[in-house]
Amino acid sequence: MSAETADPPANADALRVAILCVMALIAIVLTAWHWHGTTLRFWLLVLSLVPLLIPLPGLIHRERRTFAWASLLTIPYMALGVTEVIADPAHRAIPATLLVLAFAWLVTLVAYLRVTR
Repeated sequence: MSAETADPPANADALRVAILCVMALIAIVLTAWHWHGTTLRFWLLVLSLVPLLIPLPGLIHRERRTFAWASLLTIPYMALGVTEVIADPAHRAIPATLLVLAFAWLVTLVAYLRVTR
């Protein structure tokens, strides 16, 4: 294995966690879709999932540019999480999880960018 293809441990860990965060966010969006059932429209599900699916190939292929612009995708999910936690006190678990996962995704994206500088 050459030095160019070997990942430093921090690099590989940040990559794994970033991909796991995206997958968990997809699961949370689908859970929220199932939870709300008929109150949401199908186009809202698509609008929520597409931004999470678009960067997946670039994240898997370790493209730094994808890590950079994908960090901008975390903002709407964090805003949605904060809004729902405040607006719906009875059902805070799913939005709080969304907020934590979106923040963790942002942190791992930035960590990967810093390690691979």
